[in-house]
Amino acid sequence: MNKNLTGLFFAILLSMAAPWLAAEVTPEQLLKTTLERDPEVEVIVTRVTMSPQSGLSKHLHPGDEFAYILGGSVTLRQEDKDDQQVSEGELVHIAPQQVHSATAGAEGVRLLVFRVHPSGQPVRVLVE
Repeated sequence: MNKNLTGLFFAILLSMAAPWLAAEVTPEQLLKTTLERDPEVEVIVTRVTMSPQSGLSKHLHPGDEFAYILGGSVTLRQEDKDDQQVSEGELVHIAPQQVHSATAGAEGVRLLVFRVHPSGQPVRVLVE
């Protein structure tokens, strides 16, 4: 098969897989605003749904992150800390610049995530 056909073949496969891959972790931003007392601080509220056994790559946030588990469970992995299993009804705090990742449990997980960070900063920074 020549290079052009091979590239086309892989592009078609990727386009067919993209909706499935996107369905593993689904964020829905509910609110993004600055604080009235301090417009240099931004608050972002997101509802996140993760399919069973799906995961988030290592990343960090420029500010504090709070996650309330609405349903299911998730394993939170933070650098230099023990893994933490978090289940429905529990709340976790992740400090600014803390490198972390997460893997949903067998039933998946639904979270309500609150982020408080400097305005204009990226919501998430991927880390190798």
